[in-house]
Amino acid sequence: HGRFGKTGTTRLVLAHEGTHQFQHLVLADGFMNCPVWLIEGLAVLFESADYNPKLKKVELGTIPRDRMEIMKKLVEQGKTFKLEALFSTPQSNFSGTHYAHAWSVLYMLIYGTKNKASRARNGKILSDLFTMGRKRRVRPRDAVTAFGGKAKLEAFEEEWKDWIKKTDYDFRPK
Repeated sequence: HGRFGKTGTTRLVLAHEGTHQFQHLVLADGFMNCPVWLIEGLAVLFESADYNPKLKKVELGTIPRDRMEIMKKLVEQGKTFKLEALFSTPQSNFSGTHYAHAWSVLYMLIYGTKNKASRARNGKILSDLFTMGRKRRVRPRDAVTAFGGKAKLEAFEEEWKDWIKKTDYDFRPK
């Protein structure tokens, strides 16, 4: 696969592709049912994990600088993809910008809120989508439904863009 971005390394690529192998194991035949934004967003999330040799453990939640840099510029310029468009992008059209979008949506769902109710809601969205993928193809409208419908998805989209603006590159989830 080679390097990507300014800071991509072989280790990052291996972590990314290894995540796909894990997804295949967990989802089995359902892997192909999951949309590319969900599969790739999760792989980017895991590729950015850090190994802490002192603690001898992997730490999740590191912000991948290249991906966040893309997102901050797009938000600033008002050029982010609508999430409904991201949800319907086929694999053949998935670009580096799509990877950054997909990562940031998943990161926001997992780490971007401090409110307990919001975290529970976001966890349910991810759980519902992956569970559905184990049973059948997840369609773009299924993702909109998982977010609570078009109006709630649009509200999330605004929160997501605001979160990107405010989040520092060195943010670490607690």
